[in-house]
Amino acid sequence: AGKGGGRLNEDFTSIGRNISSLTRMMRMYYDRGLEAYRIGWGQQFFLQYIYEHPGRMPQELTERFHVDKGTTTKVLKKLCAEGYVAIEVDKRDHRVRIIQPLKKAEEAVKQIRMLHQQLHQILTDDMSEAECDAMEQSLEQLRIRLRNELLHGHISHTSGAERNCNE
Repeated sequence: AGKGGGRLNEDFTSIGRNISSLTRMMRMYYDRGLEAYRIGWGQQFFLQYIYEHPGRMPQELTERFHVDKGTTTKVLKKLCAEGYVAIEVDKRDHRVRIIQPLKKAEEAVKQIRMLHQQLHQILTDDMSEAECDAMEQSLEQLRIRLRNELLHGHISHTSGAERNCNE
């Protein structure tokens, strides 16, 4: 068993509520900061990656961002419509599509990077380097645990009251 034994419900509620709240607020932060570029939270991850890694295939994006093909298709359609990327046919294999950033992507990616820096500053303003490192390690552990559970675990439909959030 992990830490927090008798506080399972309070611990989970606090962890889940805080992660959910942070995610919603970060989404709002990026949506507001990218409004002039006509993209938002969902597209910014893809656009920055495509800009920094030109010539990728849609399947690579699907795998990289752990989303389904439909989500990748919708994001690419939006980025194409806004003039940030072009989807080309691979000259060696006409069945393969290659994604290339366009010139217009440069300014949007500058804004995305600036928003990343500002958000990092906002979130870590009064934290020591050790506190930042510990927080990043804890969040990474949570992400890995949940990913492993989703990929390899056996999520039951029982109450699970006997499980601890740190198992």
